[in-house]
Amino acid sequence: MPDVSLRACGSCTACCKSLGVLELKKPPGKWCKHCTIGRGCNVYTTRPLSCQEFRCEWLKGLGVAEERPDQIGVIFDFVIVPGGPEKGQFQIWEVSEGALSQSLVRERTQWALPGGIYVIHASLHGKKILFIPPGEVLTEEFLQELRDGGIVVGTL
Repeated sequence: MPDVSLRACGSCTACCKSLGVLELKKPPGKWCKHCTIGRGCNVYTTRPLSCQEFRCEWLKGLGVAEERPDQIGVIFDFVIVPGGPEKGQFQIWEVSEGALSQSLVRERTQWALPGGIYVIHASLHGKKILFIPPGEVLTEEFLQELRDGGIVVGTL
């Protein structure tokens, strides 16, 4: 078992591109104006709270060392959303164009769903696909909320 306490962002700046930062009005899929690609944040000591608090699942120990987000083209992120799915949701953010179609993304999606965990695939262009755990039934009201938010329900 690798020592995940040794994991650090290093030259990975994937989250600076893929994630939105409300405090900076930075949309998902666009590079942050404060990022030097491959080096890091130019305002690191005063970066927004959401940036300070974010830790991708790779930093927390998911996967092998070679699966760092900038190397595989996706960021894995598990979150508990107030009022959201009881067991949380597994978000997969695209870093490199087309990376959501790789087998690792499919494998991790298939791993999460049977445990009752919802999975979202978020492309660089803002398209979001929600995968629902087996046996879950969505209300028409919730489906409408998804549609209103530009989220489509997908199947594997």
